[in-house]
Amino acid sequence: MELLGVISVPGWLLTILLLILTFCLYSKWKHSLWKRLGVPGPEPTPFLGILKEYFEKGSCNTDLELVRKYGNVVGVYQCHIPSLLVADPEMLKVIFVKEFSNFPNRFIPVKPTERMLAGVALAQGKHWKFLRSTISPTFTVGKLKLMVQKIEKCCQALVENIHSQRGDNEPVDMKELCGAFTMDVISSTAFGIEVNSQKEPNNRFVYYGKKAAIGQLASSFAVFIMMFPFLKNIVGTILLHGNRVGKDVIEFFDTALRSAIDLRKDGKNEVLEYNVNTIE
Repeated sequence: MELLGVISVPGWLLTILLLILTFCLYSKWKHSLWKRLGVPGPEPTPFLGILKEYFEKGSCNTDLELVRKYGNVVGVYQCHIPSLLVADPEMLKVIFVKEFSNFPNRFIPVKPTERMLAGVALAQGKHWKFLRSTISPTFTVGKLKLMVQKIEKCCQALVENIHSQRGDNEPVDMKELCGAFTMDVISSTAFGIEVNSQKEPNNRFVYYGKKAAIGQLASSFAVFIMMFPFLKNIVGTILLHGNRVGKDVIEFFDTALRSAIDLRKDGKNEVLEYNVNTIE
């Protein structure tokens, strides 16, 4: 194919160039929302938005820098998905209390299944409200006291792990230690399973817990969907049928949860008393 009758360009190369140009224009248009609305914010990286800074500096440090530079309301983009960073206490009070009926749902990067929507993390609308009203009694003083003994054991394991690593005269990875402590607390209070994930890295609960926490977030599919949100239903269907969304993780925790319920019914796990009915 000739351009202006002078330069001969192969058809496949011209197609690729047109696709690249189309994607760049699409990214530019998606990244113009906050500017059109007059919301201050950083110039987004093409296609990635603010993710590049999140990966390099961490979300906490990046958000603090943005608030210092642009004020208490900052418009950013997670790839092509617009996100509003709010640091104004009065505005947060309005969002989470007065106008919360307009902000109850979380963004779901893939087409959710009924099972996914049944969980409190992704529940929406009336079902989320039902789960919240059912689970709220979990956090009364009396119920929390039931967990104190288990949490204290996890704290003791954390202290022992810090002492054992400190003796090597090497820097201590506090992120790893605190992550292990968090997992120990969740496994003992929610599932009635005692694990020392720092000393037992090959424990099945530790393995599946880490896989559930970071496996999907770090997936290239999640980034792709945030780049092209209109494809989330198609990509989500492919992932579900391709068993790429952690079917083994879901099955493991489903089994663990049912075992915990059985222990409660046998009177061996008092901590789960407050939400057995919710789980069922």
